[in-house]
Amino acid sequence: MKIGADMTDRLLEWIGRSRYQADMNRIRAFWRGEGRYLVSVNTTAHAYRQVFDDARILALAPRNLETQSRLPGTSMPAFFADFGTVSTAKYWGGRVRFDSTGANIFIEPAAQNVEEALSITPLPIDHRTMDEPESLAGETVLIPYISLDKQTRFHSVTEYYEHLLASTGNRTRFWFAFPEDTQEAIAFAEKYQ
Repeated sequence: MKIGADMTDRLLEWIGRSRYQADMNRIRAFWRGEGRYLVSVNTTAHAYRQVFDDARILALAPRNLETQSRLPGTSMPAFFADFGTVSTAKYWGGRVRFDSTGANIFIEPAAQNVEEALSITPLPIDHRTMDEPESLAGETVLIPYISLDKQTRFHSVTEYYEHLLASTGNRTRFWFAFPEDTQEAIAFAEKYQ
């Protein structure tokens, strides 16, 4: 697969040289330890994840980058040659399966019955036995994720992110990365950019 030679010029055209440089500077400063958080919003408007047709990927990826360039937050344009978690699972001998459409790839389940599946529940980040965020403060950037359907305390992703900011010290750093450009994600990015 070969991406067109004009992609770099097109990216700068879509994003704008000044925003590109500002985002790059902010990301570099963040990795040097400056600032408490970054917010990124991705889009799936022209998703090409787990697509195995090179021509289709090459048609969708630039459109996805162009759409992402209009979103708030701190983002660097990137092409994700992403076939999901399958590549890692296959490398380590994990068994892979396709869904009934033959398009979506999954890894065999970790649980063999309902009881096992229901027992796989991580503790919340602020649980009294979970002191990792504070002990790793200043050395690690946490990229939090929450599965709203597996808990009842938080009703939205941003409610959870706001809780993390309010309940951890200033040395605890986060990169809040939204995988989709929902209204909630856009509002959060605009508030914290």
